Order: sequence, then C-alpha cells, then structure tokens
Amino acid sequence: RIEELERLVQCDEGARGILDFLPPVGSLELAAACLLGSKSVAIITGFPCMIDYPIPTETDGPLGSLAIARTLLHLGKEVIILTDECNEEVLLSCGAASGLMVNNSSASFSNILRMESFPAVAQMEEDDFSRLLHIQESVDLVIAVERSGPNSEGKYRTMRNRDMTHLVAPLELLLIDQIEEENLHKITSIGIGDGGNEVGMGKMYERILQSNVSNASLIACTVSTDHLIVASVSNWGAYALCGAAALLSCISSTSPASEVPREVLQKQLESCLPSEEQEEAMCRRMVQSGARDGVTGCSDVNQLMVDGMPLARSLEILSNIRTI
Repeated sequence: RIEELERLVQCDEGARGILDFLPPVGSLELAAACLLGSKSVAIITGFPCMIDYPIPTETDGPLGSLAIARTLLHLGKEVIILTDECNEEVLLSCGAASGLMVNNSSASFSNILRMESFPAVAQMEEDDFSRLLHIQESVDLVIAVERSGPNSEGKYRTMRNRDMTHLVAPLELLLIDQIEEENLHKITSIGIGDGGNEVGMGKMYERILQSNVSNASLIACTVSTDHLIVASVSNWGAYALCGAAALLSCISSTSPASEVPREVLQKQLESCLPSEEQEEAMCRRMVQSGARDGVTGCSDVNQLMVDGMPLARSLEILSNIRTI
C-alpha cells in the first residue's frame, strides 16, 4: 500500500520534470519509519516566492506541514513548526484554522503545537542563532516541507530564478552538525519537495542538474536530507508521508499489514490526516491572510489554488490517500 501512495503523488502533474530525479522506490516507507521512531520533531517550511507582494507566502507547504503536525501529535510526538518572519502571519492563520493550536497551559506538552519564526539571514542576530541551536539540541528529527534551500552560491532562488535571499531565514542550519562529536545526540532529516530548489534536494543534486527542470543549475538546492520525498506538489508528499506513517503504525512483527483489520487502518488514517473540509478551511484562512498560489499568484478565496492547480485536485489526492 505504501508504494501505491508513493506512485500516487509522483506522477508529475505539474509537469516540472520531477521524473528525472525521483528517489528510489521505498523512500516513502523509510521516511515514515523514521517519523515513527522520533520523539521530538521540528518542521521547517515556507517558500516566500511571491516576492512582488507584501506577504510573499505561497499556498504549498503550510498545509502539508500542518498535516504532518497532526500525524505527529496523534502519535504522541512533540512538534514545533519553524518558518521565516515574512511567512509568520500565514502560518499562524493556518495553524489556528487547523484546530491543532492549544493554548491551555494545563494541556500535556505533546498535545501542543508550537510555532516560531526567524528573520532573514542578513538580519539574524546572536539571539536568533541561539534560539535555532536550542531547537536543534531539543529535537531528533527535522522535516523540511517545501522549504526554500540554498543553491551552490548560498542563494535562495525561486523556480523562475528570482532571488529571495532577503526574505529567507537559514533554517537549514538545523541539519548541519554543530554539536561536538562525543555528544551522541543525532538528528535525522526528511525533505519534501517538488521542484529541485527545496531543502533535501541535495540528495539528488547531480540528477537535478541533468534534468529538464528550468534553470536547474542556478536554482538547485545543495542541502541534502537522510530521506527525500519528491512529489508533484509538496503538500501531496506530506499527505503521503502521513498516510504511510498511519499504515506503518498499525503494523507489527506479530500483525503484518495483511492481518490488520481494514477498520483499524481506516480509523488511524482518519486520525492522522485532515479532512477535506479542514484542509479547505485552512487554505481559505491562509489566502485571507495574504498567501497566494505560487504559480499563478491567485489570491481569490473563491478560487483556491495550490501550485497552479485548483485546491480540489489536492483534496482528491488527500481523499485517495485516506482510502488507499
């Protein structure tokens, strides 16, 4: 079933050329197993590619990040979402609409979704780097969802090769080992992307350079992750990761997949994934807060879009994953 999920989200519906740099079959299952084995997770997201607008946030990324946060919280993990200051308003709105934001101080820590934002790299101060290091020391897994990553010159570029470095915080530093070797603290990482310029794509860097992706040599991200999920739309890759984790969580050495009752699998999938109604509400709230479709620039709440496609197509993928 997990390989079915993998195929479902990798058909390159956006025609970006991702078939040239798909990771090996089975990568999704490995990433899901990694997620299940984690205790405390940082999700980094935000791709401020709409640089001509006061709020440059696109609609791909936040929805997938909140879906993963939902799965992690259901599985009892600690979760924090990190983004750039320029994306903060949109992420907070999306989080509020998700129903996952908990402000009750009496709630157990594992039931609280935390969020933090960081300034662009040129504005980062010592306190900001200290905050980032503290987070690095407190998590054992980092998941990058549609997260802008640096190219070979350390610049952050859009798919159209426009420079957005002045907006992007260096959150990929979480993946760089800044801890003494004798310290056994180990961070594992998962990257989810759809274009070649996202954190994690360094794992397939040479193949991206040889691909048909426009501006590949100028935009390709050099930062690798332990596991990589490449999808037609990054949100779809995130949904697939949630679905795979839900399925794996029901399987054990004594109860292989073939023996797990369908109703048990279905209940877990429904708990780990947002409903179509929740996803639409979150997307609408994001657009109301200034987010735009990253391909067309559309910001019409009556015409919700993600990566140039109607939100309805993403909701179809979500429904298919829930019922696979």
